[in-house]
Amino acid sequence: MPIYSYRIIILSLLFLQKEKLNIEDERQALNEALDELEEKGLEMGKKIFISGLEHPNMADITIFGTLRSIEHLSTFREVMENRDSKIAQNWYNKITSEIPLV
Repeated sequence: MPIYSYRIIILSLLFLQKEKLNIEDERQALNEALDELEEKGLEMGKKIFISGLEHPNMADITIFGTLRSIEHLSTFREVMENRDSKIAQNWYNKITSEIPLV
């Protein structure tokens, strides 16, 4: 799994262990993690998925699962809606259509 995906995985702990991770602003931390996903994982929109293929790989699925677990929180919605770049939002919507959810 690519190194940059660990940052988003760690973010899943954000809401449970905020003090341990020394995170004061959830929105800023989520924005920084999504910036890293866009820059390193999706190469600023050059890739549809982290794998560079037409379908998601385990890195995509792991990050998606982590984000999916917090999508009901206002922080997630606000960050996704107010980002200057829509690369992460487009990736999230694309992977949602690719992965059958129960």
